[in-house]
Amino acid sequence: MGTEAGHLQRHSSDSFVGASRTFFSRSAAQERKLNEEILQLRATLALRTHHAKQAKRDVLAARDELADARRREGALARELEASRAAAAAQREAAAADGEAAACAARCAAAAVLGAVHALRSAEQRAEAEQLASQCADLAARLGRESASLAAAAAAAGRAEARAALELETRLGLERRVAQAEEGLEAADGGRAGPDQSPIQDDGVERRALARRVEQLEKKLHAAKTRAERAERLAQSHDAAALDLEITLSAAERRLREAEARCAAAAGERDAVLASCRAAEEALEAETWRSCGLQEAVRELHDRVLLLERPSQAPEEVAGTAEAAPATSPSAVPARSLEAALHAMRRLRAEKDALVETVKKLQAALKLQLASGLWVIGGFTILAAFFGLLGSARMGCCLTFHATLSLIAVLAQLGLLIYFFVDPSGAVQKLDDYAVARGKQPKTYLRQAVIIGRWVLLGLLCVQLVAILLAVLVKKLLKLQSYEEFRDSVARYPGSDVESGKARDPVVESAKDRAVGLVHAKFHRGQPASPSRPADFRIASAGVERSELLSLDAPGQSLSHTSPRSPGGTSRGSAWSREQQTATKPKEVKHSWTKQAKKGKK
Repeated sequence: MGTEAGHLQRHSSDSFVGASRTFFSRSAAQERKLNEEILQLRATLALRTHHAKQAKRDVLAARDELADARRREGALARELEASRAAAAAQREAAAADGEAAACAARCAAAAVLGAVHALRSAEQRAEAEQLASQCADLAARLGRESASLAAAAAAAGRAEARAALELETRLGLERRVAQAEEGLEAADGGRAGPDQSPIQDDGVERRALARRVEQLEKKLHAAKTRAERAERLAQSHDAAALDLEITLSAAERRLREAEARCAAAAGERDAVLASCRAAEEALEAETWRSCGLQEAVRELHDRVLLLERPSQAPEEVAGTAEAAPATSPSAVPARSLEAALHAMRRLRAEKDALVETVKKLQAALKLQLASGLWVIGGFTILAAFFGLLGSARMGCCLTFHATLSLIAVLAQLGLLIYFFVDPSGAVQKLDDYAVARGKQPKTYLRQAVIIGRWVLLGLLCVQLVAILLAVLVKKLLKLQSYEEFRDSVARYPGSDVESGKARDPVVESAKDRAVGLVHAKFHRGQPASPSRPADFRIASAGVERSELLSLDAPGQSLSHTSPRSPGGTSRGSAWSREQQTATKPKEVKHSWTKQAKKGKK
């Protein structure tokens, strides 16, 4: 019976272990499926976020178009108001001119009628002549009024009605003139010869008046034509304003559609975020449940081991219970699942930390381009200042100018490469900088970047030329200083340059050092004597060797003896009192040294 019970217990434990393995495999499959769903949801979230950003950019572009359209509409409205005001002013001027012309025509007709009536009576001939002169004056006034009418720019709709009224007035005047002419002809039949010449003069004046009336009609027709042209221009302005209103309404409609798409994308993004959170919560719940099942499996395994080994000591049973999960096959998937969950949590924490780091870096990268522009500009201005200072002081600060210019050139080269490679990114960073400072992004930044990169390339070339010039000037100044030093050494009596002897390349450096020390002591006002016996002996040996080498040259003698050692030797000392008290050469003062400035003072 005990054996059968043991077999039954083993069978039940094996079946339980198999069921637990099946459950763990199913939970692992469900976990993989949940991970795949989370990845799909994250990809969908990234895509929706991209669509939302694109929709926001479309909304900003539509707003810019709407603002431009509104500005154009305002400009056209102002132009339309100005044209309407000008047309109204021209209409009023034309109306005033027409009224003045009508008054002048009425006055002229009255004068003509008065002249005709005056001509009918022989007693009022003088008055008729006076009226004729007044008629001429009125005709001149009429000519001036017609000229002012021609100077008017345009006339509008009411000018036509007034012109028709003027035409009717003119027709009535012509009828009156015709009646006056008929009466004049009737009066001419019973008039004597002496009265014929004034009548002929009156006829000439009437014909001149008729010609002036015809000219007035032509000018009136031209004014009507200009008024019609002004009306057509006003109609075209109205049509343009209507088209602009239609365009504005279409832009507003597109803006509303873009805002609706943006709102829909935002809603979808919120839904995806909610689904992601729900999936994460479900995964966490599944993780906790799997952990609980693992604990239950361990407890059951411990019980099975206790039932299988009842005769062992409690210590051995406990040790076996502790070692069994480590060696049992069911503990392997449990530990792997725990490790996977721990790795997922760690990856999630690393992802969150990376996202926070990227968010912090984005704010710094937005200000990077603008700050770089300020720094590069400051370096360039500082280098230019030191270059101007160096050009004014003849060599001062040229090295510092070249160093600063080289740093600015390297920075400008990097900025130039960035502008040529990614101009859109530069424009976007400048827009982000403006938005971060609370300003509206400029619409002309892309064109400014395209033009500015070529200007920056020219500035870079100019700075390279300035660096080369600074280095060249530095070299030339050093060469000039060395030549002046050679000239000052050549002025010493008994030197190799003065006597024409060739310098020995072996002892040239030692001799130049000794002569340089002598020259320095001459400048300080001390007697010229060698600083060390070793240098003195080297210089003396060099001079003797050069004298021996130059014995073959004709016309040369050993009159210039080299200085000897001040110690006790067989030869006489060259450093006698006469040489020490000899006339010193003129002191050479360079214009750019502090010693020369002290000498000048």
